[in-house]
Amino acid sequence: MPYLNSSIDPNSLGFLAILLGGSRAHCLQVQSCPEEVDRDWDGLGILQSRSNIERLIVNDKLRASLCSLLHIVNEEAPGDSWTDLVDNDVEEDTWDVIRFSGRAADGSKRTIKLWSLDHILQALNDPAPHLIKVASFRNVPCCPRFHPRLGWTALVHQPRRVAGGLLILQDRDIFLLKDPSTTTKSLWYAVLGVTCDLLLTSVLLFHTSSYRFLDPPRSRLLVKWLGRYPLRYPDALDEAIKSIYKSETYHPTLRKNLENEMHRLICLGAGVSQKSDSEADDETFIQTSGTLLVTGEHNDIQGPYNRFLFEAPPTFIQSNDNTPLILVVTNPPDLGSGEFEFTSEELTNPSPFSSNSRSYFTHIRTKGGTEWTNAFVKVSSAASIKWERKMLPVISTRISPGMLPKFLAYNADLNSLVMTRLPGKPLNDFRLEYAMTRNCEYLTFKSSRDALRWFVDIEIRRAHEYGLLYSVGKDLADGLEGPDSPIHKFYYDRLHNDVRFTKHYYPTTPGFSGDNAVQFDDFIALPWKIDGVEYPPLQESFREAERILDPHGQVLPKLWACLGLGDGHGGNVMVSPKKQDPAIYFIDYEAAGHHSPFLDLAKPLYLDGFFPVMYHDITSTSSDPTFERAPVSWRIDDGKVCIDLDAPLSDLDKVICFMKLEYTLRPLLEYTAWNLEEQMESARNVLSAALLCCALLTRDFSRHPDSFFLNCAVGILLYNDLKGSLKRFCGWDNWPCVVETSVNEN
Repeated sequence: MPYLNSSIDPNSLGFLAILLGGSRAHCLQVQSCPEEVDRDWDGLGILQSRSNIERLIVNDKLRASLCSLLHIVNEEAPGDSWTDLVDNDVEEDTWDVIRFSGRAADGSKRTIKLWSLDHILQALNDPAPHLIKVASFRNVPCCPRFHPRLGWTALVHQPRRVAGGLLILQDRDIFLLKDPSTTTKSLWYAVLGVTCDLLLTSVLLFHTSSYRFLDPPRSRLLVKWLGRYPLRYPDALDEAIKSIYKSETYHPTLRKNLENEMHRLICLGAGVSQKSDSEADDETFIQTSGTLLVTGEHNDIQGPYNRFLFEAPPTFIQSNDNTPLILVVTNPPDLGSGEFEFTSEELTNPSPFSSNSRSYFTHIRTKGGTEWTNAFVKVSSAASIKWERKMLPVISTRISPGMLPKFLAYNADLNSLVMTRLPGKPLNDFRLEYAMTRNCEYLTFKSSRDALRWFVDIEIRRAHEYGLLYSVGKDLADGLEGPDSPIHKFYYDRLHNDVRFTKHYYPTTPGFSGDNAVQFDDFIALPWKIDGVEYPPLQESFREAERILDPHGQVLPKLWACLGLGDGHGGNVMVSPKKQDPAIYFIDYEAAGHHSPFLDLAKPLYLDGFFPVMYHDITSTSSDPTFERAPVSWRIDDGKVCIDLDAPLSDLDKVICFMKLEYTLRPLLEYTAWNLEEQMESARNVLSAALLCCALLTRDFSRHPDSFFLNCAVGILLYNDLKGSLKRFCGWDNWPCVVETSVNEN
C-alpha cells in the first residue's frame, strides 16, 4: 500500500508539497524494504500558512480526507483534541508544526508533519538555532542524532502539555553540539533537527508547482547548517551526509546523487546572505541550544550516547497558583464490616527500596458478588495508615489522572489499606535489574541507547508530575500539618541525638574490627580527608544539619512550602513492563504533605540520582564483567578518615541525576531566585543537609564497609560543596545566579 491515496487530490486540502522521508524514502528509491521499515511511514506536508493547517486539521470533512489520503483508518488523537488546541491558542505561538498520525488497515503507522512555508522561511532566516514547536499526541522526550565526529547525541526535552491532551515537542532547525569556545568552526559540530532532516532528505511525492519549489528553503537550511563556505572544506559534505545517513548499506548511487544535490543547493544558497565576512564569522559564537552533558568522545555508529543536549524545562513553577489545599473527604467501606470476601494472601517480594510496612496481594469482592478485584493490601502503623488514607485523596487532585491506585477499603483495627493491584513493579527494581544484567525482564532492550530512552521517558514524566505538585500551594503561611509533617521522620528525627547513626553503627565502625576496631564515639569525632581535601567530623556536620532541618528552628520553617510526596523515590513508583509508553503510578503517601520542596526532592535526587552509590552493596554483585567494583578506598591516617574516591556514576546514572537537577531542581531554584531571593541560601542549605541524611542515615551498611565509606564520602561532599559536587558527579552547573540589587533599585 503506497503512502498516498491516488484518489484524493492533495491540492484540494491546501498542500503545496508532500514528501516522504526516513528509511521508507530510501527503500522507495532502491525498490527494497525490510518488513519493519515497511510498517512505518513518515512524511512532511507543506502548506502556505498556519491558517491553512488549522483549517485542514479542525474541519471534520477535510481531516477525514487527510486520513483517506494517508490510508489512515484509526487516528492517533481524537478529533476534538485539534479543535481544543486551536481554540485555546489565543497568542498563536503554542505550535509551529502539527504531527498527525494514525494506523492504516494493514497495521502500518502513517505519520505526516504539517508545516507552513511561512514558518519555514521565518525559521531559516533566523541566524540562531530556531525553536520549532511540534504539537503531537505521542510523547517523544528523547531523540537520537548522529555526528560523524562526536558520535550519538540524545536530544532530551520535557514536552509541554496543552489543551486536548496534546504535547508540544521541542525541535530546532539545527542543534549545536559543541561549545563554540572550543572550536573555531562551531557549525561543523551541528546536526539537523528532526523536522528539518525531513525537509532536506525526503523524496518529493506531490507538488503544485515546479520541482524547484523546494530549492530556496533547502538551500537556506544547508547554508545555515554548514556555513556559507562549506565547499572550501573537503570533508564538509561527506560529514553532513554521514550525519544524515548512518547505515553502511546506503546505496552508493543514491549517496552520490545526494552529494550532487547538496552541492547544487549550497552553490544556490551561497549568495543568499548579504553579510560581510566579519559578520558571518560572528555566527560561530552562537551558543549551544541547551544544557550539554558530555559523557565521552566516541563516534562509533553502533556505540552508546556520548552527548546529551537538554532543552530548558518549561517554567511550570512560575505560575502563581496559591490554591488552598482543601482536604477531599472520602469514606471507603470498612473491612471490618463483614461486607467483603477475600481469597488467600500472596505475600509481596521483599524489596531493598521499601521497608517501612508489610504488604500482600489478594482478591476482594463484595459479599455475595460475582466479580473479584485484584487488590494490594498495605499494613503499617496506625498513624501511618491514618495519614495515608487522609493524603491519597489530596494527592489525587494534583497528580495527572490514572497515575494513582484506586482506594478500595480500609481496616482501622488491622491498620491496613486496600487498593487496586497495579501492573508491573517498582521503577528501582528495573534499575537494579538493568544495573546487574544490562537488560530487564519482559523489555529486552536492543542496545544501551534503547534502555536509556526508556528510562529517560519515565524520568521526564515524573518531573512533570512533581512540577504539578510543587506549583500548588506555594507560599502558604500555614500548611496542613506544619512542623508536624511526617517527612521530618526521614531527616530531623534521624539526626536528633544521632539516633539513626547509632542504631546502625554502634559500637564499632564498619571495616575496622579486632585490634583495628574504632569505637563509635571516636569515629564520629574524626575529621575527613577526601581526595586530599579536609572536611569536618561527622558529629559537627550532624549537629549543623540538625539545626538546619529542625522543623521548629530558624531555617527550614522559613522556606516556602508546597505539596509533595515526601518519599517519591523510584522505589515508590510502579512501572508497567512495556517498551512504548509504560504506565507509571505513584505509591506510598505516608510522608506526603505540605513542606519544603527542597526537602521533598532530596530522597528522589539521592536514591535515584546516586543509585549505584546508595545500592552499591547490591549492584556490586553484578554479573556484568565490565562492572567496576568499589570506587572508593579508605584508611585512618594521621587522625583523619582518608578517602580516595573514583567516579561512582555510570552514564545512565549521570543522565538520570542530571535530569532531576535540570527538570525539577532548576525550576524550584529559579522560582526562589526570582521571587524569594532572600531564601536562596536557606534552600541550598536545606537540600545539602537533607542529602547528607539520605546518604548516611537511610540504609544500614554495617556489614558492607565499601558501601558505607562510599556513601559517607559522597554525602560529605554534597553537604559541604553542593554546587561543586553536582558538577563533579554528573556535570550539572545550572545553579541560577542571584542578581544583586542596590538599595535605590529596591
